[in-house]
This record gives sequence, C-alpha cells and structure tokens, in this order.
Amino acid sequence: MSVFLLPATLEDNLQKMMSSFWWGSKNNFRGIHWMCWDRLTMERDFGGMRFRNLQAFNLSILGKQG
Repeated sequence: MSVFLLPATLEDNLQKMMSSFWWGSKNNFRGIHWMCWDRLTMERDFGGMRFRNLQAFNLSILGKQG
C-alpha cells in the first residue's frame, strides 16, 4: 500500500470487509449500522472512531515518497 496506488475497486472491497466485520454481517443477516462510515473515519475529538479512509491514506503515503 505504501508503494502502489491501489485501484478504487480494491479499496471499496477492503472497506466493505472492514465494515462487515465491525457491523457483524454473517449468514445474510445485516447488523445495525449505528453510524455512517464517513462519521466513523472522523477524528475522535469530532465524534468519530478514527477508522482510516483507505483512499486518503494511500494517497498520503504515496505523497510522502516524493
């Protein structure tokens, strides 16, 4: 992730896997989404849980390489 720009489809699939883990979707049962994903990626000081936005994180890591 720190060397290559990840495709948007891969980032979406990873984000879906993370959200299904946190919201407990299994056996075609969807869990309750207590907060939207955009709010979960916010800083804790602003009411979020500081999950990483994978697209922004990937771009920032690539920007640090120069």
